[in-house]
Order: sequence, then structure tokens, then C-alpha cells
Amino acid sequence: LPEWEKLGFHHFWVGEDHFRIPKPFEVGGIFATIPEIMEQSLSGREDMKWTRDMVVGLISDTFAMSLVPQAIAPMVDVARNKKGFTGAPILSMSLERNKPEAQYDPWTSETIRQLVQAVPEGAPDWMRSPKQLQYLLEGYFGTLGRYAIQAADIATREITGAAPAPAMNKRDIPVVGSFVRDGVDASRYTTELYGMARDVQALDATIKRYQESGEDRQAKALEQSAAARLKNKAGLQKASRDISKLRKEVRKVMERRMMDRDTKRERLDRLNRQINQMAADAVKKYQRPFRQAGLP
Repeated sequence: LPEWEKLGFHHFWVGEDHFRIPKPFEVGGIFATIPEIMEQSLSGREDMKWTRDMVVGLISDTFAMSLVPQAIAPMVDVARNKKGFTGAPILSMSLERNKPEAQYDPWTSETIRQLVQAVPEGAPDWMRSPKQLQYLLEGYFGTLGRYAIQAADIATREITGAAPAPAMNKRDIPVVGSFVRDGVDASRYTTELYGMARDVQALDATIKRYQESGEDRQAKALEQSAAARLKNKAGLQKASRDISKLRKEVRKVMERRMMDRDTKRERLDRLNRQINQMAADAVKKYQRPFRQAGLP
């Protein structure tokens, strides 16, 4: 599970059914989350970086000791392309390369995708990017905003003739979804893999920049200090490519007009399980030098 799920909720299973109960904020943090963090760390199942990140998350989220005022927090998240509560990227690496109007994925609101088409090209990127605009609306209007967008999407899909959405899980039902977590969730490992891949990409680009500008000493020093991470470049690229292929399959399934909603849901869950497994395998295989460096 992602760290924010562990920080904010008690999780339990009845057979294969996954349920969660919100922790009572500060009391839950002190008497539940802190002992859980200590147990995971002392048992050796997690390393010190994980422990540090969880403690920082507990202080900033649960105890509300963030240095960023809530009034501007969603805008700050968009500027740094990182969801403040979960730590996941708002725009994936592939979406970042697109023009703002094309920054959407199968889970982006159809209503917002239609709305941004009317926004002038000279407007700020966040107003023209469906993914960023949806994040801001949900960030400022919370759960009610998300439910309102979902309701609007039903009408928008009918009007525009868009492909039908997959069958709803219990988690998609207002209120019920806060406690029942069926379907396939995003894994913490997909976020970690994204961070590792970005780090290697930045290292590689910086070394080439030094070399092109004749700063050979800096290039060599960076190559030596980051050698352990750079050694995993090919493996991380392959894992990213394999996951990218699966995400393309996800998009194809979402865009199929003749596929019924139940079949869509079954195929999407299967593809997302594969994505989670690939990300977990890659992170466990290549993470050591990154975590030693305090990344990602």
C-alpha cells in the first residue's frame, strides 16, 4: 500500500475483501501509526529511509504541521508536479512531454477534457491541462468536488458519445468507497520506480551537459559518485518501457466503445495487477543505491 494509506487508515481483510477505517487523526498517529512504523523498522521489513519518510509524512499530514498554507497547497503541488498527500506525480513522465491540452489519461474527467478545449491557448498551462485542472478542482473542493465531477462525467459521456466507463467498484460509490477498497489500487512501487527513473535520467542528462560544455572534471566526478545508480540505467529503462506498453493497453481498453463495462473492468484490473507487479520487481531489484543516496 502507498504510505498515505498506511498513515491515514487501519486496513483489514475478510477473505479477499479489503476494508479500511480512518484513524482518529493525532490519537491514531500516536497510538497506532507510530507503533506500526517502529515495528516495521525494527523487524527489518523496511529500511531507515522508509521510516524517516513515514515519520515526516505523519508530522506534515496527520499532525498538520506543513509549512505550506492550505490555501495555496494545491497550486504548489501542481508547480512541483507532486501530489502533496500521496507523493505520487500529477503528470507522468510521458504526459509531461505533451502539450497541456494533451495531458490526460484514461482516468481524467471527460467533462474537464471537454472544458479545456474552450480555454484560449494563451492561458496558463494549468488551465489548459485536464490533468492539472482536475487535481486543482479536487484539491480545493475535496470529496464533494470529486463526486460532482463524476456525476457530470456521466452526462458528458452520453452527450459526446465517448466510450463507456468501466463498471464501478464499490470504492467508486460515494461514502461507501471511503471504507471498501475493492479493485486494484496503485502501488507504492510505481511511485518509487518513477522517482528512480527520473533520477537516472537527470544524472545522464547532467553528465552529457558537462561533457558538451567541456567540464570534463565535473562530468567524471558525477559519474563516479553516481556510478551505482547509473549502473541500473538499462534495467530501469526496460522496466519503464514494459510498464509503458501495459499503460498503452490500458488506454486502448478504456477507449473501446464496443466493450461492455464489466469486461472493461476485468481487463483493466488484470493489466493494473501486472503493472504493480512489474514496478515492485524493478524497485526491489534496483533500489539499494538509490535508497543509500536518500532517493527517490
